[in-house]
Amino acid sequence: MTNSLLKISNVDISLPEGSERLLAVENLCIDLAPGETLCIVGESGSGKSLTARALMG
Repeated sequence: MTNSLLKISNVDISLPEGSERLLAVENLCIDLAPGETLCIVGESGSGKSLTARALMG
């Protein structure tokens, strides 16, 4: 068993009322171990920046 530097499960990030979509990110799970690198890749508007902001608080 390894220690996780970052572990999140089933994270949803909702958008403000009136947006085209209800959720920007749905059911996100990450388990990042020491020495691993995580890259978040996606189209414009897919929730990459919102994910990073949510993880940083």
